[in-house]
Amino acid sequence: MPLPDPAGSRAVLVGVEDYRPLTPLPGVVAGVRRLADLLCDPHVWGLPRDHVTVLDARPSADEILTAVRDAGAATTDTLLVYFAGHGLRGRERTELYLATADADENDVAIGTLPYRTLLDLAKRTASRARRRITFLDCCYSGLAISMGGSAAVLERPDPAQPLSDGYSGPGSWIMTSASGTERSFTSPGGYPYFTGALIGVLENGIRGAGPVLSLDRIAKEVIERLRTREHQGRPVPRPHCGDRNLMGDEPWVRNRAPEAGRAAPVRDGLPGRAAPAPPRYAEPMDFVDALRLLLLRTGITLVPDGVSGGWRMRWLRWRAGLRRTERLIGHLKSPYARTGAMVFTDTHLCLRSGTRWQIPYARLRGASLDTSHERVTTTTVTDQTGISEEHLVFITRLSVGQQALEFREHSPGEVQQALRTFLPLIGELHQRHPEWFP
Repeated sequence: MPLPDPAGSRAVLVGVEDYRPLTPLPGVVAGVRRLADLLCDPHVWGLPRDHVTVLDARPSADEILTAVRDAGAATTDTLLVYFAGHGLRGRERTELYLATADADENDVAIGTLPYRTLLDLAKRTASRARRRITFLDCCYSGLAISMGGSAAVLERPDPAQPLSDGYSGPGSWIMTSASGTERSFTSPGGYPYFTGALIGVLENGIRGAGPVLSLDRIAKEVIERLRTREHQGRPVPRPHCGDRNLMGDEPWVRNRAPEAGRAAPVRDGLPGRAAPAPPRYAEPMDFVDALRLLLLRTGITLVPDGVSGGWRMRWLRWRAGLRRTERLIGHLKSPYARTGAMVFTDTHLCLRSGTRWQIPYARLRGASLDTSHERVTTTTVTDQTGISEEHLVFITRLSVGQQALEFREHSPGEVQQALRTFLPLIGELHQRHPEWFP
């Protein structure tokens, strides 16, 4: 899979440093300028200089919106927006406001740019863009994920043209320096911690990660580099990510680590692709055989051909709401299997999470997948006291047209991983054999 096309991509980098009356943030401008240099470096991404807009020191909300509007209108591949500065929360603590130089922390109506306004503008003006990438380095930036930062729906420029050599589609990906309740920090005498970690990954690469780096691989490395960092005795917040349409799996930049090119072989001239293993199966002759192969690669439990009886099979069919004429091909064997979370037939993907949903395989080409997580506190009451525990809930939301279904798991688990693996494979099969998808 190739990197995003620099000729069709644009970046808007915003760094607000000279605050009054809020605390100035030294190091923000230096971070923005260094990121601009790296994005233009041909050994990283190779954006043309005039495709990168840098707004630093004291940009106004109108200047930021104008830059994003112009960049979005010119983008046909990837639009990147980066903001570093102060972040403020609204009265209900559910809305993120990006603070400009004259912001008032006691009244978000003064000197701020509502993140929702920025998001809506990017969605509207980048209608030809294939991907959007957002980095937010500010307090409470994780609110952007719940506000839709990873769920922007961009119109696909030409539905007949695939965006890559597998499943793809208009997508967005966001990474934030903190959750929606945490503050971000700036390293004394250096870059903000989050920006510094990102710069470090782009500058030095990741050893053993191959010649190109995906967004998710970069995010994992940034999180690892910040894991043990402290600011004035307090842990630096853990960054958060949101993803739509499997954007995180796509390569973004080249890996500058020494000998990175040796870490992964090349296939068909495309970097980062392993040489194909000898084929284990003959080319399938019909859709069902092809589907079985896809499910094997996804890790789905297959139902032996011709097996339809037994109480478990009858129970799975009933939970999935299958018609008598449908053939049961496979199902996800996981803790969710008790509720029939994911069942595959010869005609439909059947999902259940509170409600039941049957999706024809042909419609999955227009599906989108959002992943995020949130912290949930549960309290157990005993005879003497209440014990509170905080844990992460991993959220997977599949949307097809106007319909959507959401799964909430206590581990980054089976449903999410199965969908992330299956959707590209079924999309690739659709491209090879459109006749199998009436």
